[in-house]
Amino acid sequence: MITKNYNVITKMIKLRIAIVSLLFTAISWGQKNVFLSNEYWKKNPTVQDVKEKIKGGNSVLEMNSRSFDATALAILEGAPVEVVDYLVSLKEVPVDRRTHDGRTYLIWAAYKGNYPMVKMLIEKGADVNLEGSHGYNAINFAAFAGVANKELYEVLIKNGADIKMTNHDGANAMQLIMSRLKDVSLISYFESKGLSVKDEDNNGIGAFCYAARGGNIPVMEYLLEKDVNPKKTNEYGVNAAIFAAKGTRRGVPSLKTFKFLASKDVSLNVTDKEGNTPLLLVSGRTDDISLISYFLEQGIDVNQVNKEGNTAFINAASRSDKDILDLLLVKVKDVNHANNEGVNALARAVKYNSSSIVSYLLEKGASLNLNDKEGNSLLYYWVASVNNRSITKTINDEKLAILGEYGFDVTKSQPNGNNLFHLAVETENFALLEKAAELKIDINAKNNDGYTPLLKAALIAKDTKILHFLVDNGAAISIATDFDETAYDLASENELLTKQKAQINFLK
Repeated sequence: MITKNYNVITKMIKLRIAIVSLLFTAISWGQKNVFLSNEYWKKNPTVQDVKEKIKGGNSVLEMNSRSFDATALAILEGAPVEVVDYLVSLKEVPVDRRTHDGRTYLIWAAYKGNYPMVKMLIEKGADVNLEGSHGYNAINFAAFAGVANKELYEVLIKNGADIKMTNHDGANAMQLIMSRLKDVSLISYFESKGLSVKDEDNNGIGAFCYAARGGNIPVMEYLLEKDVNPKKTNEYGVNAAIFAAKGTRRGVPSLKTFKFLASKDVSLNVTDKEGNTPLLLVSGRTDDISLISYFLEQGIDVNQVNKEGNTAFINAASRSDKDILDLLLVKVKDVNHANNEGVNALARAVKYNSSSIVSYLLEKGASLNLNDKEGNSLLYYWVASVNNRSITKTINDEKLAILGEYGFDVTKSQPNGNNLFHLAVETENFALLEKAAELKIDINAKNNDGYTPLLKAALIAKDTKILHFLVDNGAAISIATDFDETAYDLASENELLTKQKAQINFLK
């Protein structure tokens, strides 16, 4: 469970990181900082090269959009120890500086399993017990990464690190290392330091479940030899099969893992207290049709709904191919079932999946008449499908054309009043703005909050480019909000524009 104190600490850490990041981003405005390039550190620069880059105006304190700075990136990309030693020797670089997720340089070095780096940072005065915003300190984050170097753990412990510290789920190093552990001798090492294979986290989840989540069959077999119970179910209805199905960031375990669990009498046809089944959890996270088929053979209900209202079919629609959807659809009762947010399989497919899957679902009876809890139609999900991270912000005209073939009207405003112009403004996407203009969508339509696209843009714009585009394409500057605020009034109060001293007289 997450405590109130944890929430406060987490917010404080994130706020400090954001402030520092903004400060040093502003200092180096207009200059590309070479230290924020992963490729730079991958080339193993020398101390002399780093010194020259600093003289050239590159900041060692500036953070990128994910709150990584020069030193953190150097550690993560395997830069020489002497380079990081030089960086943390600079008076402006605190050895315990907080970076992404509130993690210090020592935590990142431990995560990478870099013993010489860890040793150097400790000698520089790094605090061995600091933890990030998710509760990972150097020891348990190293364990989470599967680091098996006993020497690394030993130097941390000898310098005061508490091996029994847990993350915010209450998991200690013994549990956290199980998913990636290869050398089982490390289990005996942790036991010698006071941990046990029978320790459990705050939710009653033990080492066997953590090993199952990583599909680590050799470790599960070793734990069985140590008399660990594979069939235990916690108070929330979670057993090893449910925990394994949740998987890790790398994905979910293979069919082999679940067959192993079944061979040890671990129930696969199980539903936890949040309504999740192994099938529901893995759907949309695996391309292995044999795993989906195996779960169906175990009698798991395709139509089981979890507490968010999601089903296996809704999850699968996000990324699965036609073969998996075909397999599920045979037993699906309602292709248009929507979750608690009003999102159904078609909406998920429009946002995340391919044009062919969108077409497939429509062929199978998916309805175009989606209105989610926020008053969004499929138009919103199509807009969200545009890759906002790409430079061109490419539009999937094929997906839109398929929706049009089945009768979807992209020019129609959503139930919340937003049309394509409003959505384009919200996403700051000029390709979408141009598409809206091409389709002759009403540029002066008000949404349910009383905002035209221009009024909305005046409120949130980061610069005047979108405002100019809208005015040039017929947006009326005379239209006001329900509180008689014009676009000029709103732009005048937009701090992002006022800080730039943006010229907004064209809105008068």
